Amino acid sequence: MQSTDGDRILPLSEEGALNLAIPEVAKQFEESILHVVRDFEVDFYKIDYNINVHEGGQTLRDGYLEHEAWRHQEVLHRAFD
Repeated sequence: MQSTDGDRILPLSEEGALNLAIPEVAKQFEESILHVVRDFEVDFYKIDYNINVHEGGQTLRDGYLEHEAWRHQEVLHRAFD
């Protein structure tokens, strides 16, 4: 994700997708979705990655390795709930 002047403000995974396992990225993603849905009153919102976001890495969380796809799906469901 980039600011209007082109500076990168959120890290992307190697596949080019937002890494929603990072809490700050997840928060920005959710706020962006809410902004689009509420302010533009959209009735339908489609995400079409055209990439495999489930090939991500692992994050050490609370002493255990957690696959990033877990948090990715969790954030997607929460954002559109």
